[in-house]
Amino acid sequence: MPTRELVKYKEENNFKEFYEKIKSLVPELERFMTASLKVSENQGKIERQFYDAQGMLDEVYLDVFNTFSPQQSLEELKHLLFEKSIIKIDEIIKYEEENHSDISTESILKHELNRLQEKFLMDVDGDLILKTELDDISYKQDTTWAPQIILEEDAERQLINKLNLKESSLLSNEKRSLLGSLYGDIPPRSKHILELFVFGEQSVTEISNIMKVEEDKVNRILKIISEKFRLL
Repeated sequence: MPTRELVKYKEENNFKEFYEKIKSLVPELERFMTASLKVSENQGKIERQFYDAQGMLDEVYLDVFNTFSPQQSLEELKHLLFEKSIIKIDEIIKYEEENHSDISTESILKHELNRLQEKFLMDVDGDLILKTELDDISYKQDTTWAPQIILEEDAERQLINKLNLKESSLLSNEKRSLLGSLYGDIPPRSKHILELFVFGEQSVTEISNIMKVEEDKVNRILKIISEKFRLL
């Protein structure tokens, strides 16, 4: 059964206190949401600093508050919070995919900054022209430029520690880029399982209940992912 406080706050329609109590009971939820969003930003799946983890969690908490039942156990409530958080993350990634243009805002800004730093010369008519030839190979390659995927060091360290990987994975940009690219290739549901395990600090049993997946399959997915990372 839930704590007496939660039942009391629901009966009083006191969302603020309900919210604070839930946060204290499941502190790992905010860490999971923050880390998962940050990784999605690093991978270019969502716009950087556009989505706020706390704002998304506010919606999750409100949704849970509105449907809260005194018959729910704390464990069921915890699983529900993670389930709804994953749904929120999937929704914004899907939205970004459906509304994604071929050239991202970040790519456009990168290109514009490069252009601003170009040297200009004046021709015989007094007009400004670029010093760099317009048929330079760098201009031809610019439309196919792809960002290097490197996760933030905090996320990398959590990943390395939780999966018992070698610290050498952080020693070079090449290794970090390989780690980031490999992370980006993980299928969506398997990625949620990994992030629940690493950032959400959930056990295999808890992940199984949250994702509605058999425990042996959760174990198998985590094992496969760990083995892939160990090959770096």
